[in-house]
Amino acid sequence: MDVRTGAHPRGRHVNEKQKTRARSDWLVTPVRAGSWTLSRIEILSTVKPGKWPVARVDLQHDRRGHVFGIATGAGGLDAALNAVADIFGKDADVIHLATHLRPSPEPARTLVSLRVRVEGEDHESEAVGGDLIIAAITAMLKVMDSIVPDGGRPSSVSPCSACLETLAGPAT
Repeated sequence: MDVRTGAHPRGRHVNEKQKTRARSDWLVTPVRAGSWTLSRIEILSTVKPGKWPVARVDLQHDRRGHVFGIATGAGGLDAALNAVADIFGKDADVIHLATHLRPSPEPARTLVSLRVRVEGEDHESEAVGGDLIIAAITAMLKVMDSIVPDGGRPSSVSPCSACLETLAGPAT
């Protein structure tokens, strides 16, 4: 366990044959943001030109239970933030991200200020963590939770009638 961040990195694994991928996988000491708990982050990067990293973010919600999002981005952090937005069913563009180091007698902490544009509106949030990625994801969770309260998917996303019929069973 990384004492500074509270994360359990499984390390970077490089495909020795092709040397084309690097994988970062963190089992995170649970971090709360509203009704959400961040539990795992996985980022798969490639060194091939024209390929983007892929991230998977695992969350636990008080009502929805375990959910995860998978997305790509121009970098590992972008992919992780896109994965959080995917969980909420929203397209979110990070328009500003600033970090500030908070030195203290204990291990240093990172303050992340985040401004995100969702459906034409700007939203801001801050979070503190021992790791930039964890703090940024926590800030994104705060933004998305304020837009889509109770952890529910947006009301514009509804199950299709065939799916509802399958869940309800055959009509008698």
